[in-house]
Order: sequence, then C-alpha cells, then structure tokens
Amino acid sequence: MLEYEDYKKSYINLVYYDLFERFFVENGKKDKICHICQSRAETIGEVPLPMKFYGATNELYFENLKNKNAYKSFSICRDCLAEVLTGMRHIENELRNYLLGISVYLIPSFEEAERQFERKYKRIFNLLKANKSYKEDIDEINNLVKKSEKKDFAFSLLFFDKQKNAFDILKLITNIEYKKLVEKLGYFDDFRKAYDLALLNQSFTLNDVRRDFFPSEKSHNAKDIRKLYRKDILNFLEAFLHGYSISYADMVGRFTDICNRRFHRDNGDVLAPFKAVLFFSILNNIKPLKGMAMTGGNAVTEVQNEDFQKFFETHEAIYKENYYRQGLFLLGTAINNIVAAQQKKASAKDGGGEGDEKKKGKRKKASSTFLKKLNYSGIPTRRVRNLLAEVKDYTEIYDEQIYNEPGIWGNIMDRLQGIENSGMKGEEVIFYILTGISYAGYLGMIHAKKEKGGK
Repeated sequence: MLEYEDYKKSYINLVYYDLFERFFVENGKKDKICHICQSRAETIGEVPLPMKFYGATNELYFENLKNKNAYKSFSICRDCLAEVLTGMRHIENELRNYLLGISVYLIPSFEEAERQFERKYKRIFNLLKANKSYKEDIDEINNLVKKSEKKDFAFSLLFFDKQKNAFDILKLITNIEYKKLVEKLGYFDDFRKAYDLALLNQSFTLNDVRRDFFPSEKSHNAKDIRKLYRKDILNFLEAFLHGYSISYADMVGRFTDICNRRFHRDNGDVLAPFKAVLFFSILNNIKPLKGMAMTGGNAVTEVQNEDFQKFFETHEAIYKENYYRQGLFLLGTAINNIVAAQQKKASAKDGGGEGDEKKKGKRKKASSTFLKKLNYSGIPTRRVRNLLAEVKDYTEIYDEQIYNEPGIWGNIMDRLQGIENSGMKGEEVIFYILTGISYAGYLGMIHAKKEKGGK
C-alpha cells in the first residue's frame, strides 16, 4: 500500500510538472512584473502556444519575454498562470463543440464574474447550430441575459483540428457581440415566418447556407469534404459574423457548383435557389454584396402576377432595375410549369409515382426530362434565345396541362432583349432561371398545403 502511495505521489508530481511547473523551471524569469496582477515575481519566459489564442480582451497575440519585442511581450506569474490554465481547461472541457462540422472552442469575454454565464455561453452553441429556426434559443438566452443584469456580452470562436501529434488552429473569430449576432440571425426567422416555411416543415438557418453553398455529403465524396471546405466556410462565417462585404460572384459560383453536383447525384433541393435569394437579401441588409449592384435591360410591360411583383419588391436589391434578372426569373417560372406537367405525367404513368419502391415504403420521385436539358454549371447569354424558343415549344406541347400567366411571355421577351450584350456570366444566368423555377415550385407547395388545411 505504501508503494502504491509512492507511485501515486510520483505520478501527481509528474503531471504537475508537465502541466504547470515546467514553464518556470525551463524558461522562468526572475523579478519581473506580471502583466495581469502587476506584482513583481517570478514569471514565465515563454507563453504556451495555445494560450496566445485565448485572449478575449486583448487584440494582440502575446509573445515571449524579449527586449526586442517589449511592446507585445507578455509576462505572467504563478498565481495568475494557475487561473489562466484553469480557465483554458474549463473551456476545453465545458465549452467545446462542433459547428458546421468543425471542432470549436467558445471563449467567453467578460471582465467580472457573471451569474449563470456557463448556461448562457453553452446555449450559444445551440443557437448557432439551430436546424429549423433561432427564436427558441434567442428567447432563452435573452432571459439569461436579463438575469445576469448585462445588456450584452461577447465571445470568440476558436476553430481547430486536433490530430494525434498536432493541434492546428484553423480560424480565430474574435469579439462576436451577441446583440449584433441576434440581429443577423433574426433576418432568417423573419423570412421563414413571412414565407410560411414552417408550414412546409422547411428550415432556414446557417445550416441551409452551409449545405447550399459549400461542399457536404450531399454534393461531394466524404473524403473530399474535409480538404475542400473548411478554410472557405470559416472565412465566410467570419465575414458574416463581423459584417464584412462578401463577393456576389463568388457566392453565385459556389451555389451553382453545389447545385450542379447535387442534381447529378439526384439529391437536389427544389427550394435551395429560393432560399439563396432570401440569403442574398440578408447579406445586403448587413452589408451590400460586393459586385452585385447592376442595372440592365429595359421593360415597357408590367408583371401582372402579384406574387412575382411582391417578390421583386421584397428583394429589390437583387431584382429592382435589373430586367435581365427579372426576365430570367420569369423564364424559370415558365420552365417550372413544364416540369410540373412532366412530373404529373410520369407520376400517372408509374401508377401515382409508386412502383417497386412502394414495397420498401418509399415514394418514387417523378422525373422531368426538361430539367436535364439545363446546364447547371452555367448558360452563356448567347444561348438564352435558343433556350427561350425551346421553353416556348414545350409550353405548346403541354398547353392543356399548363396554366399560362397572363402576359408572361410578353414580360419575358421584353426583359430579355439584348441580354447577350449584358455581360452577365453563365453562372448568373442559370442561377436566376433556377430562382424562378424554385419560387414557382414553392408557390405550388404552399398552395397545395393550404388546400389540405396545412396537414
């Protein structure tokens, strides 16, 4: 038993040395002033690398004690180091999670003790990871904020990749203010409510953005996801959280690439382009998308469909005074009519969309040959005329099954005059066509749901 106690003490001493004492034995500095408590004492000479990323109230990265780097050298005494290491360990154990598929630490930023701070900060993870909406988590955090008697609080997010022999810092996003975060996320809930997405059991959160604009298991092979998206998604997240301007062309290119890949994997999302428009409007409310402002084309005809009119008005930063985008959107709504007619015909041919799949408890997805004609990676503007003629031909073929909006073809022809000279990229052309297909599909879903009494 005495031998066991000796081993126990030796092990404790070894752990204590590795976690704490070695900082003073190997690189300690005598008679220095601690930058935290201002006392003169023995301090560490080298700051542990992980500690450099935990400073929530100091924007400088701390450096080792050197005369040449005096302006950013950092010294810390034994007592203060013990508290700092304890706080770091607490974060590692209690404020660690996964966000957008990446390991992350949440680093609180507070200057004095707060009541229920842990519940509040842990709830932030729930908020950022929300799959449907943000309201419930926002309400809960707001109640905790009231109890803590603080109007606002801030935190940092430290994204990392921990391998067997390495700890890689992927991104440190500092000073995220809760009030500003809630304002941004509130836009998602506002649109979800305005468009009755809950009625369709549809989500609209950052997780939708992550799937629709960046590689995921729905668009890429699992082994490729890790390599492809982490840097891009974290740069985007930082820009979103801090209100930096985001490239319009980059976002459109990302979306069409993911859409193209998902379509050819037969797991596309018909509402994704519609949600992309909502997200672009959110980004413009925060800070206008870089390179999106563009006027083009002319129109002498008025759009008669009230839903289409309202959509253009609500998302005026995207569609107002840009008649090419309006024309492509309206062309997309006409394509959706063809798609619906083809799917209805295919469904009837297959006995209501149920064949051998019925035995497995699954519903067979009705197909549309016209959707396969579209080039999801991009349609050059010079090809728009040919596509327009093809859509008209198919509309005549399915004339008996299609409801043609009054004046729709006049609106389309009017707005697409001269598009070949517009300078629009192929990715933009297919994107705006898809927004029309998607929005018309959304209207059909809402109408069908309401006819069934929301069941």
